[in-house]
Amino acid sequence: MTRHRWPAIVTGLSGCLLLATLPASADSGMPMLPAAGSDYYYGMPAVMAPIVIGPSVAAIVLALRLLRWWPYQLLVAVLLGGPQILVESRILPKELAGVLFLSGPLVHSFALIGVLACAQSLWRGGAPRWGAVTAGLALGSRLFFSALVGNSGSTVDPDADHWRLGLITLATFGLLAFCWRVEPDDRVNADPVTGEQGPARTRLPLVAGLALFLVIPLAMVSQDSAAGLLGVDSGTLRRHLFIRVALAGVASLVVAVGIAALAGKRSLGGMLALAVAQAALAAPLLMAYFALQDDISARLWGVLAGVAIGVAAVAGRWRPAAAGALCVAAAVALFAAQASPAGPEPIATQHLAVPALVILALVSAAGTAVAGAIGTVLAPLRSVPAVFGPLAGLIASGLLQVLEVTYLGSDGRPADDALNSVRHLAISGVLLLVVAAAVAALGFWRRAAVEPDDQIRAEAAEAERDRLARPIHDGALQVLALVQRQGPDPKLAEEAAEQEAALRRLLTDRDRPGR
Repeated sequence: MTRHRWPAIVTGLSGCLLLATLPASADSGMPMLPAAGSDYYYGMPAVMAPIVIGPSVAAIVLALRLLRWWPYQLLVAVLLGGPQILVESRILPKELAGVLFLSGPLVHSFALIGVLACAQSLWRGGAPRWGAVTAGLALGSRLFFSALVGNSGSTVDPDADHWRLGLITLATFGLLAFCWRVEPDDRVNADPVTGEQGPARTRLPLVAGLALFLVIPLAMVSQDSAAGLLGVDSGTLRRHLFIRVALAGVASLVVAVGIAALAGKRSLGGMLALAVAQAALAAPLLMAYFALQDDISARLWGVLAGVAIGVAAVAGRWRPAAAGALCVAAAVALFAAQASPAGPEPIATQHLAVPALVILALVSAAGTAVAGAIGTVLAPLRSVPAVFGPLAGLIASGLLQVLEVTYLGSDGRPADDALNSVRHLAISGVLLLVVAAAVAALGFWRRAAVEPDDQIRAEAAEAERDRLARPIHDGALQVLALVQRQGPDPKLAEEAAEQEAALRRLLTDRDRPGR
């Protein structure tokens, strides 16, 4: 890796620090938009959904369209997001909150898409290890913020304010110092289709924008309309809220997966694996945060330890294998907690710190490693920003809504309409095993796709070496023949004859078929 790539690396890491200050919760799948059917839209008039979601969709499409300017996307995000954090920390007057709130969609979109574009650029620019690390930290930084707020979803804790102020300060310094030093090649490498115009260049932004835009009509479906579609009265849906949640989740999944398939088979496989991983993290994170609800330091250090393990795993050569192993380890820990005589309830209700920290570290490590490993698979397809950002988040949101009704009570009906961290622990373990198998399959798929290309390149290089070596060999044969005929020393002439015969045999054997 050449020295000029360090500004890109530092800029990407500074972007990860910025991401760690932006809101994310453990039970949302960390999407870029609220899922259809979520409480976010409860009581909202139908006409308000386009007004609320439209700016976020436009910001995401704009960020995906300007990937080659990713260092400046991060700079804009930190300059707009920093004052917002200062207002929330009561350093700037709260009267500015309304104005800064309008910049929220741009900050979130530019921050996440900018970091993912950096990861793609590093991979394509010859620094795959740093690309995988940056992709892993894109998810790890979101886990960090979820640990910062815990189950409360609020940053009213003074310690949380101090962490956010420190991180935004470091991010601002890093971006101001290094973003303008990023080489043009490291910016161009983030482009999905470098040097092309028209549909080939806008396909992924349009796919992502279309998938997100369809959240609007789904969010506008009222409870009465849903009841009419099902052929039941609205009172039934009011009594069984899980039905509405499940319908919204299934609709989001079908729409998102159907549109995401336009990005290609391998991109679809990568985004599904990442979405399932995000959904699998929700229940164990919620349980660990509840057990450690009064100890913000323990939550943060548990997540930091897990993220560090995940980063170390993807910094090596065998990224899919390492990510799969961490998923299996996290699943085993969840199954062990579920199989204990008292079940997993005491971990949460009795606030058992040690098992909660073990689960927290393992699931954080698994999520970080999966993101880094899948980023390595998707980077050659130039689809990391679109897949990791809007598409995987949307699918994860829909999957979490479906998971809310997967736990059945003794009567065979869903036991509740909320993601219960204790009841869904075993389901999360199963999902982590599915992710481990998916990551391994994607790794083999990538290797199978790369090996023929490597063989073609090796054969072409061998042919070129043969072409260049033939005149050299002919010249050597002529010199040896001349020495043999005109050499003053008979012994030297004899040795020249032997070397000429050996060289001719070597060339003859190499040119035979099957050699």
